[in-house]
Amino acid sequence: MSLRTAMEKAQAIWNAQQKHSAHIETVMHTIGYKKKTGPSLRAISALNQYGLTKETGSADKRVIGLSESAINYLLSSDSQRAELLRQAALKPTIFQHLWQEYGAFLPPSDEAIKMHLIREKNYNSAAVGELVANYRDTFDFANLGGNGGSREEKHDTGGGKPAANSPPVYKPPTTQPK
Repeated sequence: MSLRTAMEKAQAIWNAQQKHSAHIETVMHTIGYKKKTGPSLRAISALNQYGLTKETGSADKRVIGLSESAINYLLSSDSQRAELLRQAALKPTIFQHLWQEYGAFLPPSDEAIKMHLIREKNYNSAAVGELVANYRDTFDFANLGGNGGSREEKHDTGGGKPAANSPPVYKPPTTQPK
């Protein structure tokens, strides 16, 4: 699931329950699923991977609410949303890996990214197409490439470093080991 879709689902949760947590099946209905299935559980997992939800309990007693990050995003002004989007975009582990691999300058072809995921990360070839599409949409939605780091012409000096006329590059915050 792309961050764009996840934010739409977070908005639906906010509209239905605001800061309150609800049973997993209630949340699934809120975000458009009729019952607990593979797709609905993957959607719940994606919301969690982006840091948009918090969960307590397990199995039949699992409850889900919006995280502080999601609430801050939904209630903030447009100028404050950009940084919150960028942070959420790079929370999923595989998206962190792709960011480290390609930075703000994605290859124009999806095939290069797909082959990297299949050969270097052992991803299933049937799954990488959707993953790459979700990453590209997330990349664009969170503006990780500045003014054109996705499919447009890249300003690369050939050494992997952006040229002086490159768009601003987002650098994720570093975390200190505890």
